[in-house]
Amino acid sequence: MQTDTGEYTCHATNFEGTTQKTIVVLLANGATMKKDLSNKTVIEGSSVFWHCDALGYPSNITYQWFKDKIPIISLELGLRSHIQEGEFGISSVNKNDIGWYTCEANNGFETSAKSTAFLDVHYKPKIKSSNKRIYIVAMNKNGTISCEVDSNPPSTFIQWIKDGRPLNPTRGQTFQIINATFNDAGIYSCQAFNAVGGSDVLEMHVIVSEPPLFSKKPPPIAYVNVGETFSMECTGFGDPPPVQYWLRKMVRYPTKILHISNVSHSDYGNYRCILSNEVATVHHDLMLYVKNTRPQCPNESHIHCLGETGFNVSFIPGYDGNSLQNFRLHHREIDKSEKDVKDWAILNISTNTNALIETHTPFSFHEFLLETSNKYGRTFCTLGIKNVCSRPEPPKKVTLDSNNVLRWESSLNAETYKIAFRRTSQQPFAELAETKETFFPLQLQILAKSSDSKTNLELTIRSSQSPFPDSKPSEIFRASYANESPWTLQSAANTDPFNEICGEEEEANENEREQNHIFDVEEHTSAVNTMLREKYMENPEYQKLNLLDQLRLEQLKQEFCSYLQ
Repeated sequence: MQTDTGEYTCHATNFEGTTQKTIVVLLANGATMKKDLSNKTVIEGSSVFWHCDALGYPSNITYQWFKDKIPIISLELGLRSHIQEGEFGISSVNKNDIGWYTCEANNGFETSAKSTAFLDVHYKPKIKSSNKRIYIVAMNKNGTISCEVDSNPPSTFIQWIKDGRPLNPTRGQTFQIINATFNDAGIYSCQAFNAVGGSDVLEMHVIVSEPPLFSKKPPPIAYVNVGETFSMECTGFGDPPPVQYWLRKMVRYPTKILHISNVSHSDYGNYRCILSNEVATVHHDLMLYVKNTRPQCPNESHIHCLGETGFNVSFIPGYDGNSLQNFRLHHREIDKSEKDVKDWAILNISTNTNALIETHTPFSFHEFLLETSNKYGRTFCTLGIKNVCSRPEPPKKVTLDSNNVLRWESSLNAETYKIAFRRTSQQPFAELAETKETFFPLQLQILAKSSDSKTNLELTIRSSQSPFPDSKPSEIFRASYANESPWTLQSAANTDPFNEICGEEEEANENEREQNHIFDVEEHTSAVNTMLREKYMENPEYQKLNLLDQLRLEQLKQEFCSYLQ
């Protein structure tokens, strides 16, 4: 302690006499700052000075100065600054000197004493080199010219001048040209001001131009015989003059004249003539049809699920090459890796543009190929790969044990199970979790509302196998909780006589929207089916309906269930 400092004397005595020795004890301590540095704000070009003074014992204190935690003597700033012991100064400050400055004092004992202050440098606006000098604005369009500056403090206003005439000052660094005309063209200049002063003057040239125009525009459609030569000119003008070229399937043809020698089947398609300059880019499309050749592939095709193992394939035919075309649909089953494939099955659909296919293979993937032919030849067109819309069986025998673990039997073809809950029957179900196991520990205390002494939750589970649609939901169960007693689980099934058929129909419609189903063709023997057969089918005794009758029946069922609602 500081009070322990002073002179200490040792006395020694024996029969021969007395002697003594005196020593002085001093307590060393580390450096401490007498006064902290203060923040400073100066104008660029002026001087700044800091004095750093520290106390300590021993008093041989050394000082070191830092800028932004880097020793100043290692920076460019060190070449134009004055450092002597605890004194630091800059004779001509510039904006790069903005930052945090630290004085560190040390006498060799304990840790160094530090004091930090911020130096802020105010300077007049400076024009940025990134400013454009030429602007091209389209006629009757809006344009923006910029005067970007660097300043501290920020600029208060910018004075704009056009052809020597002052314009209204702006607070921002941009000037808007609205609905440009040729009168808006000219030489613009800007000068920014803040509390320190004004920037240099920046001059810009504004050009008002019209977008490119076609002087010779190709027709929207052209026909050419296979083997012939085809030429089409597309020209235009503008200020500045536009670049002119043709574009097809992202391939650029840098010429005004589209020229194709010995036209072939592959030359069919859309060609785009483009005019482009700094003002705008305009284009015009030409559709080229090649006659007297094999047909083109469909312009559009769709593959939708039909029930759980069928497909409805439809397409919009491509150009027929000026000859009647016929279609054959090729399809085959493949595995998920597309390595193990079966032989192609071929369906002759003549001139029809849709086909119904029943695969009889649940949870399978199928590849589709369309063969289109005329008297000149045939073309094979890939339509894609699609999975059937089979659904796993819903979970059964759902229970809740005393540990609040939800359990159920494994379902055929299920890979995962999705648990959902809701608080009331009027609310939609919200997904709670997805698991590969046949059990799931429910944190029901979290699901329950803490303020309620009694809580009811409705739970349901779906089986899932990606990418196929989920199963129908399991039976709905109600989990009840009251006064911290164990949760109980009981069925919450609807006993309405039409619930089975119309409830399933509603679920099928939901899945149809998700998976592009047409109809669920599962055979029903309910009272509703029987009534609809007797009223609308031609042969009420025939129970095994064909596919078209089944589609009609499903439509009638939907109408009937909508009426009940």
